[in-house]
Amino acid sequence: MAELTNNSVTNKKSDLKTTSLITMKDVSNITRKISAAVNRLRKDRSGYALIVLVLYVAIVGTLALAEPMITTAVNLREQWVRTAINRAEHLAWSTSSPVRARLVDEVYKRVQTQLVNHIAKSKGSTPYECQGVLTQPETIDPQGGKLDGQFGLCEPEKILDGLNGLTGQSIDFLGAMYPEYKTPLTGENEVVRKAIIYQNQNSYEYKLTNTYVGQQTIDNKSFKTKTGIKRQEYYHWLVRADIEATGFRNVTRGIIVYYDVTLSNNYHPNDFGGGGNLCDRNDDGGALFQCPVDLDELGYCHQTSYTDKNGIEWIAGSGPCPSYTTGDCRINDTCTDHGVYISCPLAGGGQTITIKARHTRPQIGCASLNSGQSGKIIDRGGYSFVLTVRIVSLGNTYN
Repeated sequence: MAELTNNSVTNKKSDLKTTSLITMKDVSNITRKISAAVNRLRKDRSGYALIVLVLYVAIVGTLALAEPMITTAVNLREQWVRTAINRAEHLAWSTSSPVRARLVDEVYKRVQTQLVNHIAKSKGSTPYECQGVLTQPETIDPQGGKLDGQFGLCEPEKILDGLNGLTGQSIDFLGAMYPEYKTPLTGENEVVRKAIIYQNQNSYEYKLTNTYVGQQTIDNKSFKTKTGIKRQEYYHWLVRADIEATGFRNVTRGIIVYYDVTLSNNYHPNDFGGGGNLCDRNDDGGALFQCPVDLDELGYCHQTSYTDKNGIEWIAGSGPCPSYTTGDCRINDTCTDHGVYISCPLAGGGQTITIKARHTRPQIGCASLNSGQSGKIIDRGGYSFVLTVRIVSLGNTYN
């Protein structure tokens, strides 16, 4: 039992040395020895005795402060660690936004490609397969080959195939916060500049997995354009992102983010302004504005498309009416709430279509036979679509 007690005492001392390096008991032992030596020298009236006395006071003062100084240093180190962990966690949350932006980019391009390919096949002369069904083109079957009676995406389950994560990514906080951070300074300012750069260095990587949920058609009587189209298609995917972010002091934290990806689209069989760059993805995605108070007091509205006086369908922001404020493009009368969307008549004829976008940031898009190609702007028929990528869940990896 005595041996066990001695070991416990030894371990306790070892722990104290590890956490505090020097203890108050150590200080008292050292000062006691110094005090005995000084007492012997005190009787000596030489200058050496006075020097020893001054040195004694200095040593005792330093040792008396050693414990709180070391404790403060240890606590400061722990505080730096906690700060680094918190910043790494905040960095991990921040990465969910650039991952979402990449999903919007990729899904937009892939949806547009499938829709353009479908239009091309429907206007060709060879039967083609769409969603497992052998379909006749319009040149062979003018009625059965109409695109407004079939799904626009022939392979929706493959939209996200091969969409993998990325490594070696970073968020440019300094570009927005301190644009001149690459310009060297002098003196203490240079020390501060380097410290700011060091503290904002970061990197992240992620991997993606996805699931195709399904599709459906919506025959909503309230959704009706000037051409009389009521059929609307709806597609749904889920995407999971496993993200690891490394920030200040090389602390790494991970999160799991789930994204809800939805697409609704309509086919317009008449003249459609979708050629050239009119259907290129725009970061603005169409103007977002406060809905008219009488229609939705708290909601936001998103301009999607409009029909001009000649009956041509245009995506909002393109064509003869990039805005609805002047001339024939001016909104001329009271808007009407149809539930799903809001329509407003234009002074020169035609109408605008605006959707309510509460709690979402929809990306408005389109596709026609000559989208992305120079030359022809107005095609015979085209698709308009609304793509929405929402964060629906964030969680810890528990690593």
